Amino acid sequence: MIPALTIVLFLNFNGDPARSERFPERMRADIVEAVDRFQVLNRSVKNVSFAPGEEINLEISWGGLKIAEIKSSVTRKTLPGGTPVLGIDCTAEVQILFLNKSEKWLTAVNPRSLCPLEFKRIRNDPGEKIIEKLQYDPVNARAFFQREITDPGSGKITQIRRKELPASAETQNALSAFYLIRALSWEKGQSRTLPIINDKDFIEVWHCECRGREKLDRQPKDERALKLQLVTEPVDKEKRGKRALIWLSDDSAKRPLRVEVDCKIGTLVAVPAEAENGFRTD
Repeated sequence: MIPALTIVLFLNFNGDPARSERFPERMRADIVEAVDRFQVLNRSVKNVSFAPGEEINLEISWGGLKIAEIKSSVTRKTLPGGTPVLGIDCTAEVQILFLNKSEKWLTAVNPRSLCPLEFKRIRNDPGEKIIEKLQYDPVNARAFFQREITDPGSGKITQIRRKELPASAETQNALSAFYLIRALSWEKGQSRTLPIINDKDFIEVWHCECRGREKLDRQPKDERALKLQLVTEPVDKEKRGKRALIWLSDDSAKRPLRVEVDCKIGTLVAVPAEAENGFRTD
């Protein structure tokens, strides 16, 4: 990587403009991308917002009706091969009328750069179990997606799909991106763009902008909050992207106080439920 950078600098500044102009544009772009990857992989995010041992519980409602509860926790883990990571585990329990189902998301991130190395989603649907996995290769800017559908009764895999995707070093999943957003510093008007690979086998682009600070009405007290707006670019046949508002506590922890996600009918609202290790509703 460094020798390649030295070569392009030499060609640009060796006093031979004609030779520099002949330098292939594709190679230039590859070198710029390689330098960007090197910077991301070697960055150190000053994370004081979350640490192993933290737990967050959120209650999800739609139209004033509680429909789900999400619990997430952060632990220290070691991947096969000995790589130390921060493990973020998230479980959603959905209860709508007579429908009870659970879904689990797990991601492992580099504790220094907060870039994900792997992601897994486990979903139990009527008559089938779906496991989706992502392996990130930030060095070579690739991601490997796999979906397995299993018959719960026999345990046999009835369907399997694999796909390789281009993925920059900055690529996140929804779970790791939420924690990265918490770890970053924000000022009004500041924005960041994040490519996301989640439970789908394509890249989704998130635009996150800080809308400033405001008082968020909460019981038993009002609390000052950092307000962020999240907008996704349309994908596939979507006519418009998705939109969400996130309020984080205006302190170093940046704990989630409220999340509003627009859906086709109404809005999903997430607020803190009972929680541990500093995340309390009072």
